[in-house]
Amino acid sequence: MKLRTHLVLLSLLTVSPLALASVQLVNNATPGYYNAGLGTLLNGSSLAFPVSNDTARDFVVAPDLSLAEPVLGGWLQAPPSLAAPYWSAAPQAIPATWVVGKETAIVYPLQVPAPGYADIRLVFGIDNGLFVWLDGQFLGGFLRSGAAYPGEHVFTAPALGPGLHHLQVLRENHGGSTGYHVNVTAEGELETVEAQETPQSTQIQDNWPNPFNPVTTIPFSLSETGPVQLEVYNVAGERVATLASGVHAASTHQVVFDGAGLPSGVYIARLQAGSVPESRRMTLVK
Repeated sequence: MKLRTHLVLLSLLTVSPLALASVQLVNNATPGYYNAGLGTLLNGSSLAFPVSNDTARDFVVAPDLSLAEPVLGGWLQAPPSLAAPYWSAAPQAIPATWVVGKETAIVYPLQVPAPGYADIRLVFGIDNGLFVWLDGQFLGGFLRSGAAYPGEHVFTAPALGPGLHHLQVLRENHGGSTGYHVNVTAEGELETVEAQETPQSTQIQDNWPNPFNPVTTIPFSLSETGPVQLEVYNVAGERVATLASGVHAASTHQVVFDGAGLPSGVYIARLQAGSVPESRRMTLVK
């Protein structure tokens, strides 16, 4: 697995909460504005967009996107300008795969409550290339050969102030197959997170889709702030994944389970939050 971490110092509000809880901002189930109209406009324009060569490279300077400007528009502006017909009119489900050999772009809107979020962690997996901006500020980019794996590329940023922010992602591919994983988390003050919505009960909901191949979303709700352990087991009782661990705020959460490396079959999602565990059966069909 290819794991790299970059610290990006953004000119954003610094938040120093006394009590923090983990907040999930983006995962594979999060809707965003989508642009599948880039095609091969950028192919061969620079080392960032090779036609077929997947030589491993890291980028600390934003690539030149001028050839795609008519299609991308003002997507890196604040606020972004996302014009039809290339951009979706509203946030939609983001496909984890796309046309082989093409590029796509995504803008995720992030609504951050006061006083803000700290310790932003952006985790990606991609086949083959990825470039990321936060509020139009370039975080970095990568080219890697091979399939996409959760946790391949990690960025961190210190804080996001309250208000509307935008995460911009450009995905590229040079043949073979496509794949995409995203998980963005942050730390928020417990009282701020709890104020958003407090569920009446602690429970794990049905995953969707179910059956699934290979990714499914598992929602769960917490009526009280406290330690959480959400794990996935096979029918033999062997743990195959840990999806959530540690203190979580009283709120509704969702996590993504990726069964790409597992065989077809029935799996059990088990939530331990409080004294009574809850579980749901999930069916992976390949």
